[in-house]
Formats: sequence, structure tokens, C-alpha cells
Amino acid sequence: FIVKIERHYKSISPDPILSAQYDHSIEIGTDVFEGGAKYNNSSLYFYSIASLVDSLCAVKYFVFDKKKFSLEKFSEILKANWQGHEKERQIALHLPEKYGNGNEHADALATEFSKFCAELVNNRQNGRGGVFKAALFTIDFCFFAGKRTMATPDGRLAGDPLSKNLCASVGMDRGGITSLINSVAKIDHAAFPTGSVLDFVIHPTAISGEDGLDAFYGILATYFKKGGFALHGNIFDAEVLKKAQAEPEKYKNLQVRVCGWNAYFVNLSKIEQDCFIEQANGAKLK
Repeated sequence: FIVKIERHYKSISPDPILSAQYDHSIEIGTDVFEGGAKYNNSSLYFYSIASLVDSLCAVKYFVFDKKKFSLEKFSEILKANWQGHEKERQIALHLPEKYGNGNEHADALATEFSKFCAELVNNRQNGRGGVFKAALFTIDFCFFAGKRTMATPDGRLAGDPLSKNLCASVGMDRGGITSLINSVAKIDHAAFPTGSVLDFVIHPTAISGEDGLDAFYGILATYFKKGGFALHGNIFDAEVLKKAQAEPEKYKNLQVRVCGWNAYFVNLSKIEQDCFIEQANGAKLK
């Protein structure tokens, strides 16, 4: 379907201004969406790996290990948004098998899934004379997609955000940033030529002073040495974010890293603000 649409890009959305910025497009006098670029590749993003892995772990626990539900019954519970099964939902939220904590089973699923996705997409022909390249990030689509997604086996309620980029689900990276990096680094990031992104939050006290700066550098160097591709960091105190949420007029200049760009915290939606606060709360404890 995507390939068929791409074949009509030249008619649907020609872009002479963008084309004028590509040397090859100018040389051959062809619009960039008609094949004027030297490389005419397309990207496909794979979203929310933590939500998927945590959900699979929960299905394994409830359906196969404990045999508490059949798949059909579990599906009914999720369609009802866990109503009447709050006890089981809390169990799902607190299972030890969660992506981003160095858990062997969860990490194996993440590695297997990412490998499958990369092999499914990479180097397949697109509709513009190029090939498809896989990406492993959500940007901020995890909020929009979450609004349209029913409850999931990991304990998430319908409409709540899905996991962002390569992050653990919000509040689920209980082992701290070292465990998170160790989990994410098991994925073959070279298999995602369009990119893969990990976000992290650190409390200011964790990187204060010379020792703190050395520790911070160690985090960055270790991630890339292990094969990581890109890191987005935020360093703040959850209490500051809570004050900014309550009194936005006093914190108009407070910025947070969203994904590839900064945004004023007070301009984000409440659900996005809440996610940053919850992440910062976890960072304070680690």
C-alpha cells in the first residue's frame, strides 16, 4: 500500500522548494519526490517496544505460567479496560519481567522483536527507486497512539500513553539508568539505519560536582561503546516540574527535551507533563 502511494508522490505533493536544496535534483531537473534525490529511501518506524515486551511478559504470566486466564478471557478483560480486575492489573504492573531492567527474559523478547522488524523492512524496494530503512523510535506519537489504543496486558489502561522511543514504560525502569542501558544495548542498533533513540532522566544531585560530571560522561560513553545510537537526556527535579505544572506563569522559560527538540514544559499537554514528572520521580530514587 505504501509503495503504491509513493509512486504518486510526484503528483500528490511535488516540492520545488525542497528539491532546490538537493544537488542531484537540480542537476537532472527532477522533483525530489519524483526520484530527484541521489538516495530515495523511505523510513518505517516501529513504536513502543517496551509496551509490547511488557505485554507479552504479562500474557506469558497470566495465560501460560499461572493459567489464570485463557487468551479469550484475557482479551475480554482488556476490552473492558481491566474493570473488575484491579488486583490482576496491579500484578501486571509489578511483574519483575519488565523491559529496561536487565531482565533476561524481557531483554530476549526485545532483541527478538527488533531483529524481526529490521529483517521485515530493511532494503525492500519502495515506490521511488529506493529502499525502506527501519527506525526504532516513536518521537511523541506514543501519546497520540496511546489515546487510540485499548488497554494492554502490561496493566496500562485504555487511552494512556504507550512507551516512548527505546525507554522503559513510564515508571517501570526500576533498576536505574545502568540497567536500562544494559537492556537497550542488547538490541542491534546497526539494524535500524534511520535511527534509534533512548531517553533518560537524571536528578540534578546525581551529576553535581566533579564526580557527578565524571559519572555523567561515563553514562554517555558506556551507551555508545555498547552500540547505542542516540541519547536524549533531561536533568531535573520532579518537585520543580510539579511547581511548574501548578503555577505555569512562574516557569515560562522551563524547557524539557522531548525528542530531538526542546519544548517549554508549561506548553505541553497535562498527560505529557505527568509522564515527565513520573520519570523524574523515579530518577530521584535511583
